[in-house]
Amino acid sequence: MNTRPQHWIEVTISCPEEALEAVSNFLFENGASGTEERPGVLAGFFPQPADPENLAAILLPYLRILNDLGFEVGEPEFRIVPREDWGESWRQHFKPIQATPNILIKPPWETVETESTIVIDIMPRMAFGTGSHETTRLCLSLMEGVLKPGQSVLDLGSGSGILAVAAVRLGAERVTAVDIDPDAIDNLYENADLNGVEDRIDIRLGSLEAVAGERFDLILANLHRKALEQIFLLFPDHIHPESRLILSGILDTEERLIEEMLGRADMLVLAKRRLGEWLGYLTGIRKGPTPRIRDSATRAVPMPVESATTAGRG
Repeated sequence: MNTRPQHWIEVTISCPEEALEAVSNFLFENGASGTEERPGVLAGFFPQPADPENLAAILLPYLRILNDLGFEVGEPEFRIVPREDWGESWRQHFKPIQATPNILIKPPWETVETESTIVIDIMPRMAFGTGSHETTRLCLSLMEGVLKPGQSVLDLGSGSGILAVAAVRLGAERVTAVDIDPDAIDNLYENADLNGVEDRIDIRLGSLEAVAGERFDLILANLHRKALEQIFLLFPDHIHPESRLILSGILDTEERLIEEMLGRADMLVLAKRRLGEWLGYLTGIRKGPTPRIRDSATRAVPMPVESATTAGRG
């Protein structure tokens, strides 16, 4: 039986910058597979069986509350995007992103001049995973500081595979990438091949059950809080005393809830970073006296990089 969506619902909302994170989080909490920020507009993408009428009934009351609070948020507009047109829709908006000072993410049709030592090509086939979101950049920056050559890595909820490819480029010996979405799995294979690392990434459909009995030096989990809550107590079965776990997809309003959850699992916060309204955590198993938590804002906000073929125009 084919469970893949045959079409997607694209909802676009005119939205001021100060309301982007709130609206984006609301879309995710109500079933969006991903969001995209465009000039003055936020786009969200919902797989079938979502339909515009039901989505409007959910979105309109929330957007009206925001307007009552003084945010000039527009009413949602809906468009059906056939599955086969998905990549072309994203191709129009995906530009190179300097995700960290050392990592550049770009579509394969763009040529850029960069001093970055790691350049990752990503073919946009889904509503997430082009490297533009703060949570992806938080994971990348934390991984750069902790991943050691020769280690094993699990990328849980891998999406388009940016983190998995980056792990290989940073020296991981064994990378396992899992996702519950069959479309993500297809995109993972495609992007692993694009970057010449198809023989270094073990791609599997599923969640933690897909790696039953396996342990890793580093686990990457860029997931929303609700998804983390469902699986968090299973993480200790997949790590050893020296392992590290990187978490993102967490809003700063969820900080207390996440840290309480870490405490219940006997996990220690080793570092915490902020980018906009999002948090990224580096954690490990508690083994002794509690060290001081390093809580820092990620200062460099990556900006789109001009293509070498279009620089200077316009």
